[in-house]
Amino acid sequence: MELIRQILSDTTINAGTIGSRLLISLLIGIVIGTEREIHNQPAGLRTHVLICLGSTILMMLSVYIPQTYTNFPNGDPARLAAQVVSGIGFLGAGAILKMGVNIRGLTTAATIWAIAAIGLTVGAGMYVASFLGMFIMLFILILLNAFEKRFLKPTERKVISISGPQRMDAKAFAEIFRNERIQIISRNMEEDRNKSISEFSFAVQLPHHVELQKVVDKLADAGKAYRIKVSDK
Repeated sequence: MELIRQILSDTTINAGTIGSRLLISLLIGIVIGTEREIHNQPAGLRTHVLICLGSTILMMLSVYIPQTYTNFPNGDPARLAAQVVSGIGFLGAGAILKMGVNIRGLTTAATIWAIAAIGLTVGAGMYVASFLGMFIMLFILILLNAFEKRFLKPTERKVISISGPQRMDAKAFAEIFRNERIQIISRNMEEDRNKSISEFSFAVQLPHHVELQKVVDKLADAGKAYRIKVSDK
């Protein structure tokens, strides 16, 4: 127990602190990455573990260089760690996608940036800050997500395309949306007279409590649709 206390309180970079910091970084990366993996996010378990470990290693290197090479008094130990903060932004940007009327990946990009910051604090030996940061991230990702869906963002945008015979009744579709409290943002109609086919596209705000399959069934019955497609674009 005394050995563990000594290792955790040691501010120098040696075999003991390297091992302990990498293990803590691995643990935090696994915890946050597992939560992301469960929710089928683009950046999952392995990505978060690797980012956290990489940030920790670079932070330890930042501490190790001025500690070992004392002949360079003008060296900036924070410079290498600072590059992680800016460089991780490129990785986070790759997680942001615009899918039709929706933008996906903003939370994933923010999580990537935050896990890199936690990796840096582990590498600097700030264990309390690291674990507090991990628990706050879990609180935001799990509890605040449920709160946001329930109270702040009770809807999501979808595009519903309906193909069927000519002269389908658009008013019937609008009535179904109104009864289900689905807000129509925009609508579009295309007609192929050669094939006697009409297609309506509705961009809608879909409440989370609405059962999408029931809405699709009602739309199909109302317009005798050949095909109904629901997408994010």
